Amino acid sequence: MLTENDLSKAFRQYLATLLFGLVAGLGLAAVINITIDPYGLWRLLEIPGINSAKSHRRDQNYMFKAVDLMRQKPRVLLFGSSRAAFGLDPQHSAFDRLELAPVYNAALTGGHLYALRRYLEQAIYNNEGLELVIWGLDFFAFNENVRVAESFDERRLVRSSLHCSDLASTVFSLDALKSSIN
Repeated sequence: MLTENDLSKAFRQYLATLLFGLVAGLGLAAVINITIDPYGLWRLLEIPGINSAKSHRRDQNYMFKAVDLMRQKPRVLLFGSSRAAFGLDPQHSAFDRLELAPVYNAALTGGHLYALRRYLEQAIYNNEGLELVIWGLDFFAFNENVRVAESFDERRLVRSSLHCSDLASTVFSLDALKSSIN
């Protein structure tokens, strides 16, 4: 027959095993997600054929653009909706000829004017050398029925570091782990 002391010892051992498994699982997920870096946020390792393609980056457009605007220091910023993302080429030779490089395309899917304004503020906050913004506007940007994308998060803007919620979601989440595995 088990005594109360035996049950208490078994319960403590169970909790210790559970805690160890949880910490080990989170640690493994963090190592995989930081190494593979499916959204291109960390860029600690570039391993051709392993993590060089960032195909899941487009799924986190609002997050990685906020981070890119912290790190990149372009002289010219291309801006607008997804039409500007696909239609304005930051590698176009005209930018080199006019000595305007580097150029970064910060266009956002959805193209909501409020979100675009906030991302422009992010660019200005993080880059004193920004000289020119080329903003592609569409008619739907002025449609009052268009809503800000669900992935838009004010907390990641007008700052120079990744917000803790984005840190957790890119390092410890199952979604990031699935993206890394894919």
